[in-house]
Amino acid sequence: SHVTCTFHGFIDNDKLNELYTSNPPDLFINTSIYEGIPISMMEALKAGIPCIGTNVGGVAELINPETGFLLPVDFKNEELLDILQRFASLTSEERKKLRTTCFEFWNARYNGLTNYHQLIGTIMPPVQTCSRCLYDNTDYPQLAFDEEGVCEICHIYDALQSRTVFKNELGARKLD
Repeated sequence: SHVTCTFHGFIDNDKLNELYTSNPPDLFINTSIYEGIPISMMEALKAGIPCIGTNVGGVAELINPETGFLLPVDFKNEELLDILQRFASLTSEERKKLRTTCFEFWNARYNGLTNYHQLIGTIMPPVQTCSRCLYDNTDYPQLAFDEEGVCEICHIYDALQSRTVFKNELGARKLD
């Protein structure tokens, strides 16, 4: 079959999104010998484009059998050719499934909005309001609640009230 390779150079985000939407490539190939977690691969996965990359830096966090093909750092040309041939031999249904799993992988792990909500949920627990006094954990983040939704302040208040009544009933007796 016919293979076309295009080197676009720098493309701003809007044009890249337009390119990925209007004429999505079959594969994204990055054979760097140094990487962190490549944003370019995240962008490709977001567009449902399977990736081929070398096992450097954080690339292995992005590429797995569901998102593409991982090459050793010191790969031989034959290894890349083998991957390209394996990809070319996939049926259209297999390619479609691979594209879908690429997007799903990105969406579950690298979607900024999803990650934001997960982070906020981790560092800020959901608001809980006392069923008796209406104190909540937005002003008092360490405020604990029992299974009926009553806060610890109400329990302390109840304990102090019962001690006062007990103390008053016994006269001058001192309680510990």
